[in-house]
Amino acid sequence: MSDTDDSLGPTEAEHGLLDPQVRKILEKLSGRPPLSCETPASAREQQAKARALYGSGPDVHSVRDFVLPTRKGGILARLFLPSALPEGLVVYTHGGGWMLGCIDDFDPLARKLAIGSRHAVLLPEYR
Repeated sequence: MSDTDDSLGPTEAEHGLLDPQVRKILEKLSGRPPLSCETPASAREQQAKARALYGSGPDVHSVRDFVLPTRKGGILARLFLPSALPEGLVVYTHGGGWMLGCIDDFDPLARKLAIGSRHAVLLPEYR
């Protein structure tokens, strides 16, 4: 894409290089305004509706929700274990500009990351 191209999606040539699942999601999302053009409440609603497009992600050894203690109170977090003895830990702080998205939105991605990396994945919620 050039510096002056305002489109959000891939070019026609790039479209053929995309993973088939990504291509399918982009096709379902085409024609919708960017989330940045909506109010925060409307963007959150659209993000929640999009969860169904991503699927549930692969099965992992275990998933546990808990409250992560901090000096300013607790934060909900979700821990994904790919096996009984993971090789390490990835702390994944999801995108969303500190106002959009939640751990449920990123659950499928965290599952894939845990399986693919063989590491536990900790997904903290925003305050």
